[in-house]
Amino acid sequence: MQNLHEFRLFYNRTLHPELRKQERTRKQLIFFFIMSISILILSGLVVYRVQMPVIILLTWIPIVAWSSFLGWQIQRFRADFKPKIVQLILDFIVHPMTYSHKAFLPKTRFLQSRFFTTKAPYYKGEDHIAGKIGRLHFEMCELDVREDSKVGSGSMIPVFRGIFFIAKTKNAFNGEIVILPKSERPYLSRTIKDLLRRGDRVLPVKHEGFEDKFLTYVSTDANVELIIHEAFFGVLFDFAKRLDKKVYMSFVEGYIYIAVWEPKDILEPRIFDSNASFKLVKEFYNDLYNIVSVVEDFDRLH
Repeated sequence: MQNLHEFRLFYNRTLHPELRKQERTRKQLIFFFIMSISILILSGLVVYRVQMPVIILLTWIPIVAWSSFLGWQIQRFRADFKPKIVQLILDFIVHPMTYSHKAFLPKTRFLQSRFFTTKAPYYKGEDHIAGKIGRLHFEMCELDVREDSKVGSGSMIPVFRGIFFIAKTKNAFNGEIVILPKSERPYLSRTIKDLLRRGDRVLPVKHEGFEDKFLTYVSTDANVELIIHEAFFGVLFDFAKRLDKKVYMSFVEGYIYIAVWEPKDILEPRIFDSNASFKLVKEFYNDLYNIVSVVEDFDRLH
C-alpha cells in the first residue's frame, strides 16, 4: 500500500481538483443561505408592519418552500461528497476494494468480536468497504453503538464509535484471543467478567511494553501459536502507537476483528468552512492505511 508521500502526490493531482469542484457547490449553498436569511429578515419586517393575515400567509408559504429546498440541497451535498472522495481514495490503494455509503456490518458480527458485552439497542453504521488483502477477505465500516444508561431516564451512553474491521483468515482455528486497551478496563468490566466466566485466562505477552497498553485473554481451547505469530504482538503494539487511539483486536473462530475508536465523523463535509484541505482526507487515509498495513503484516507472518 502506498505511503503518505505518495498519497500527498495523489492528493495534489487527483483529490484536490475534485475538492475544488465540491467547493464551488458549497459556496453556492452559502450564497443561497445568506440570501435566504436576508429575505427572511425583510419578510419579517413587512409582515410586522402590514399585520394582514393574507399577506402573512402569502409571504411565509414561499419562504417555507424555499427553506425546505435549501435544506434538501445541503443534505444532498453532504450525501454526495463523501462517496466521491472515498471512492477516489480506494482507487488509489493497490488492494481491490468496493464501497457502499449506506451499508454496514450487522450487529451479530460486532458482538462476535467479544469486545463489548451489550445488547446494543442503538446500532447504526455507514461506509461499508470490502475487499481482499493478500489471502484475507475483509469488510469494514463506521459504527455508532449505544446502550441505555443506568443513570437517567431515556438517556443513552456510547458503547463504541469508530471503524470496525473483520477478516476471514486462511486457516480456520478453534478458540479465541481477545486483546483490549488497558486504559479502558474500568469501562469493560462486563466484557472482562464475561470472558472469565467463559473460562478465558490472561495471556502473558513477552513484547516489551505490550502489557502496559493491552489486556490479553485467551480461551482454554485456543492454540496461541497456531492463531497468532509471536512477532505480531509487536506489530499490533506499533499499530496502536501510530494511531494513538483506543484499539481492540480479537481472533475468534477463524476471524480477525479490529475496532478503532474515532469519536468524530470521518470525512464529513463542512458547509461554512473549506473542504479543500489535505488534513481532511489525510486522517481517513491514515486510519485506512494503518489497518490495511497491520493486516498485511498478519498475512505475511502466517
